[in-house]
Amino acid sequence: MAHLYVELAKESILQEFDKSRVIDKGSYIQKDSNLTKNGACFVTINKRSSLRGCIGSLIAHQPLIDDIIHNAKSAAFGDFRFMPLTKEEFGECEIEISVLSEPKELEYS
Repeated sequence: MAHLYVELAKESILQEFDKSRVIDKGSYIQKDSNLTKNGACFVTINKRSSLRGCIGSLIAHQPLIDDIIHNAKSAAFGDFRFMPLTKEEFGECEIEISVLSEPKELEYS
């Protein structure tokens, strides 16, 4: 399902360039019902193998579909380390999605 998540992230970024685009959440959910469950993810954007943006959530606080959409837009346009992504750059970028598992207590001494 990783490819589906990358597709969703790309569509989310493209929507910011063209506000008339609509993300059909239902079609994504139909392909993977896990998108309706609370989930946490990081979206990483690389341009020519160099970091171009990375934003994520550590704790699952909203449906995974919404977390992917929000973090994709934030990585592209809101990562304070970089200028907002331009439409011209977008074609040169690769997107990675890391879905986090539920945190577990780690005991150590």
